[in-house]
Amino acid sequence: IMSSQQVARRMMLDIGDKPQEHLVAIYLDTQNRIIQQKTVLYWWGFAVRLPSRVRFLYYACHLMATSLIVVHNHPSGEAYPSRNDIDFTQKIKRSCDDLGICLLDHLIVGKSTYYSFREEREDFEL
Repeated sequence: IMSSQQVARRMMLDIGDKPQEHLVAIYLDTQNRIIQQKTVLYWWGFAVRLPSRVRFLYYACHLMATSLIVVHNHPSGEAYPSRNDIDFTQKIKRSCDDLGICLLDHLIVGKSTYYSFREEREDFEL
């Protein structure tokens, strides 16, 4: 993995046009090589809340990943983050920090656009 744009292009093809939201975790080793990509959750509409962030952090620990990229899609095609997206990113960042795992980015993708917390937000520190 070399850039957020590279990941976004790949994920726009994979989940950008899905009619339901998908949450994907990409687990990386010390050289930013993908260990595993896992769809952790998908759901229809807004009725289902995200499960505990422990779910995909468990996989990170199990796979002995040193870093993580979180990606989810917005079926509307709009990639701008909601308040829930921002809150979720802050919580997952704190949890990763506590576990010694580097959260490299949280990407939101649509069919032809993306939003990268790493690229867009000054408060997203590595």
